[in-house]
Amino acid sequence: MQAGIGEIRRIRNSAKDIDISMWGFEVPECEPEGERQEPLFDSREPWLDQTRRLKEKRNLGGDNGDEA
Repeated sequence: MQAGIGEIRRIRNSAKDIDISMWGFEVPECEPEGERQEPLFDSREPWLDQTRRLKEKRNLGGDNGDEA
């Protein structure tokens, strides 16, 4: 066990010497163009309304008289 602890300490100490500046990157800004679309799902709305909207968006129907 002592050997394992020594190995962990050795690795931890060697990791301190790593130059992490080479990992630096900028997070790109993302702004969608145009108007914001209506979300496909909104947990504040009833399940049935959500299902109908999803079917309409996927062109699977939704207005054929079925309840779901």
